[in-house]
Amino acid sequence: MKQDVFFIYPLLFTFSLLIGCNKSEGTTTTYSEALVTSLSFAKNDSFPGLAKASFTIVTSTDTGSIYNLDSLLYGTQLDSVVPRFTFNHTPALSILYCDTDTVIYSGADTVSMVKQPCRLFVLASDQKTAKWYDIRVNVHQVDPDLYTWECLTPSVYMSDGAESKAFLQDGTFYLLTNDGFTTKLYTSSNASDWSAPQGVSGLPPMCHVRNILLAGGTFLYADGDRLYRSTDAMSWSADDYSAEPFRLINTLYIFNDSVWCIAQRRSDNKLQFAAAGFDDSRFALTGDTLPDRFPISDFGAEVFATSSLRPRAMIIGGYDLRGQALNTRWNIEFLENRGYRMTDFTIEQPQYSPLVGASVVWYNHEFHLFGGSNAAAEIDSITQLVSTDEGLTWELPDSTKNKLPSSYRPRQKTTVIVDDKHYIYIFGGQDRTTTFSDVWRGRLNKTTFSDYED
Repeated sequence: MKQDVFFIYPLLFTFSLLIGCNKSEGTTTTYSEALVTSLSFAKNDSFPGLAKASFTIVTSTDTGSIYNLDSLLYGTQLDSVVPRFTFNHTPALSILYCDTDTVIYSGADTVSMVKQPCRLFVLASDQKTAKWYDIRVNVHQVDPDLYTWECLTPSVYMSDGAESKAFLQDGTFYLLTNDGFTTKLYTSSNASDWSAPQGVSGLPPMCHVRNILLAGGTFLYADGDRLYRSTDAMSWSADDYSAEPFRLINTLYIFNDSVWCIAQRRSDNKLQFAAAGFDDSRFALTGDTLPDRFPISDFGAEVFATSSLRPRAMIIGGYDLRGQALNTRWNIEFLENRGYRMTDFTIEQPQYSPLVGASVVWYNHEFHLFGGSNAAAEIDSITQLVSTDEGLTWELPDSTKNKLPSSYRPRQKTTVIVDDKHYIYIFGGQDRTTTFSDVWRGRLNKTTFSDYED
């Protein structure tokens, strides 16, 4: 930086005169080094993270470096900042060079650090030893509130009319399909590259694979007088429930360390929950009689923890025993000394229309609902809804931040899974004319930043 040299020499001359004039006033200790020991920024109410930024100082190289390992929040502006340096010894002179600003450092100067690197020149008090530093202030370049989506594969299998259900266990994805005659299994380690179809034995020919539940390492499928089990999704065995006072209609979810099913009493055909612990071999009836407007199929269900850390479950839409499409949003919670309590949120929010075949997951402390059809089996063009109040109300997501790609076609009967790396996976589904076997993956950007991890 030749222009810097011409600028520095007059300054050095001026400082040497000043120091020379002051020698008679007392003894001054001089040092042969003046190294930067820290960098911080003055408080900025518009960007509170700026003053909290932590910087790494490297002095072991000819040209030192100053940088922050953890990037500042997306949108942090650096066009008007006040940097503050500390040194191991007070320097004779320090000059900060930025794109549009060159200042003799005072600790109160406002500069623009938009164009990087900036440079800092430090002259020790012996006026002989000098050191340069390159300064980089890293700011996240992607919007943390933006959802990004990609299609991992356009097609896992070719089978019109096949129903499918996906699962994730111990890093392996399982995709079960049934075309009305046979059940097949596909597996993958990345949801992109899939195995050839493998035959499945032990399940009934017309198995509704969307009703299969993975619980504690065991796949479960309820079918009236039979409960089918498997540990590998390929070989299944059946438990006989024909002597029980109830039929097992459908699996539901895992809640409070128990596996839950929807059962129908043989005595009066009323619905009731049946539950079993992970170590129990048989299901038993539990709780009270379920309301008539409780779904038995094609519902969306998700278990979550509230802001107060109380476990709850949401069951959305589906068909009831009479085959009627429901608009219900059942909220179930467990209260100490009071047991389970069920509330239908649509009583207070009756504007919802029937919804069948929707999928729902708890993600980023809110519900995300994908797809579904109405009572006439018509696919809604709205592909997503979100609820930020634990399922009480639902609304369209911000289309500038959270929107599936235009190539994603509206559908119902998808499988949606959230993995431990904060990815959302959407598997397959159906509309009136097409069976989908594509796989989509999305994630909220901020879940990739260490500053934001839950």
